[in-house]
Amino acid sequence: LLGVSLSAVAQVFVLCGVGFCAGFYPRGDPLISPPFAKRLAQVSFLLFETALGFSVMAARLDASSLSTYWPVFLWTIMQLACCTAYGRVLSWAVSRALGITSATGLRTVRLYGAACVFQNAVAFLIPITLSLCGEYGASVAQKGGEGKEACEDETILFLFLHVVPWAILFWAVQFPALQRAALITEEEQTSQLPGPEPELVGNTQEEPQRLRQRVTSADDAIPRAPSFSESLQSIERHTGAFTVGVPMSLPAQERVLPSDGLAAMGSRLLAIVVQPNLASLWLGILVACVAPLQAQMFGPGSSPLRVVGQAVRTLGTPAPVIGSIIMSCSLAHTMASPTAGDDVGEAKAHRGGLIILCLVRLILAPATGLLLVWATVTVASGSSPLAGAAQALLPPVPWLRVVVVLQWAAAPSQTFIVACARVGLGDYAGCLARSYLVVYLASLVTVTGVTMWAVSNFLQ
Repeated sequence: LLGVSLSAVAQVFVLCGVGFCAGFYPRGDPLISPPFAKRLAQVSFLLFETALGFSVMAARLDASSLSTYWPVFLWTIMQLACCTAYGRVLSWAVSRALGITSATGLRTVRLYGAACVFQNAVAFLIPITLSLCGEYGASVAQKGGEGKEACEDETILFLFLHVVPWAILFWAVQFPALQRAALITEEEQTSQLPGPEPELVGNTQEEPQRLRQRVTSADDAIPRAPSFSESLQSIERHTGAFTVGVPMSLPAQERVLPSDGLAAMGSRLLAIVVQPNLASLWLGILVACVAPLQAQMFGPGSSPLRVVGQAVRTLGTPAPVIGSIIMSCSLAHTMASPTAGDDVGEAKAHRGGLIILCLVRLILAPATGLLLVWATVTVASGSSPLAGAAQALLPPVPWLRVVVVLQWAAAPSQTFIVACARVGLGDYAGCLARSYLVVYLASLVTVTGVTMWAVSNFLQ
């Protein structure tokens, strides 16, 4: 059991190691340069990931399965809510314990508290679930489940179901919060600049017009903080930070500040809902609800539409591998960027932030997930009046339960770093990347343990 679980988790780290080395070496001219990684991420986002999401949704869903699988959304929301609470409480506790009182230090700690909320819901877990399908797909099929090929589609389906509430909450709630933090940081940097002092010769009083010219000239000579749009452009040039999971429609929305009211929030939410990866899921659900169309595209036989369905399936095949490589490659680019070495805020604030990340993503979130899943399964298998509700909350589908458990143990999402870079918090993105490297390496132990528990309880 240990060997199988460790092997499944190790595949993720092998793929991520390849991507990290390709994005870091040779030094100065890496194999995957930031511009190439940016373009590859766009190709993967627009083609491979959308094709994979559409094909699994359209092929595996139907009206009855929709009524069974909808609790996946609830589990995602519960996880994000718990991690939000943990992050906020620990941010307050760590700030008090370390004596962090400056505005910059407090904002740094809170940023780490927010970074621990959103897990890497797809790219980190697909290699693990595919490996488990290869090992246990046949045995689960003998117990009434489905074989290896159907298992792979089913687990990817459950992963993408997690993406729906994850993406909406991240881009509708967390991203505007990062925008506000970036604007506050920019205002503080601007207010800290020294003001120009007009030069006076002796006791001579210069003419007002000439004095204004001198003040303007001196002000132009002072290095100023970069503007919001300039920060975005600079981060993109240095890090190629437009990577996995960043909606293509968001650059236009970045100019809409969170304070613009309900109309701005509505337009931002619309832009999120219709972004390519979510739009492909809606389209897949639509095809799944039309049984004749689903049968023509993904059923047996030689229908002309079946060619289209198989082509879309094939197009989505590279998504797991390329997603893992891009994820780690972007992490390497962020660490190697000129801003990554800057010390933003107090050093102890970053140490406290790393403590928050480790506590939430390596201990509290996995432990909470195991406890909730165990309690739900125990109640569902008993004879209490709540057994029916518990069984509806966590249906007796082995692979669904495995995916739900693994989501709680997944490492933090690299998309958070990308979002920080895009709103102008590039220095924080570099520091977060270094902390993420520690958490990702440590998660080898945590995710292996959680995988062992899930396999022993649901697959054997």
